[in-house]
Amino acid sequence: MSGKICVLTGDIVRSTRMESERLDELMRSLSEGADNIRRWTEPSSPRLERFRGDGWQFALIEPVHALRAGLLFRSIVKNFDQDADTRIAFGIGFGALGTALAGSQGSAFELSGMHLEEIKGPDRWAIDGDFKPRQLLPLIKGLFAACEGLSSGWTSKQAEVFGLVAAPEEPKYAQVAESIGVRPQTVQDHFAKAGGRALLRAIHGFESALGRKTA
Repeated sequence: MSGKICVLTGDIVRSTRMESERLDELMRSLSEGADNIRRWTEPSSPRLERFRGDGWQFALIEPVHALRAGLLFRSIVKNFDQDADTRIAFGIGFGALGTALAGSQGSAFELSGMHLEEIKGPDRWAIDGDFKPRQLLPLIKGLFAACEGLSSGWTSKQAEVFGLVAAPEEPKYAQVAESIGVRPQTVQDHFAKAGGRALLRAIHGFESALGRKTA
């Protein structure tokens, strides 16, 4: 399969401070979360693959979901341990998918891999791609930076709630509350403190823009 895709390449921040069993648990949580995200597309996107111990890669065959997926991956990590985090480099472009991501190729893979190596200091996300018009790229970079910054301080509960409310079907607070055994007001409070309203508006704006064939 080949075409326009979004490749997300990541690694766990300060993973050397984690016990190996704890890191394995976190990577399993990412893989399980990715199994939900991969079903957002038709056909389903490939499974998340782990590499180099604390590294991971995921290919979305519909780039329109890139921002929502990035925030969902962060929610998985923060829900697991609010002091943990993952760097993510988003590459949007051509991808030719093989039987495994390690054997796949294309500009989406090249951009994602290259920019992960360039993420330094307090930064956690980077994005690049062949957007049209090209003038959109600085705006999209700024949008992703703002969303990364707003979500960087999530508590475990805020991350859990955001991850549930911001699924593509965007369930009501009452539905989320029932699924985790709390009151709807509790869900609303955690979502508000997570910056959920602003983040959802950012997601909707990005998805609307890419839905108009800007990438």
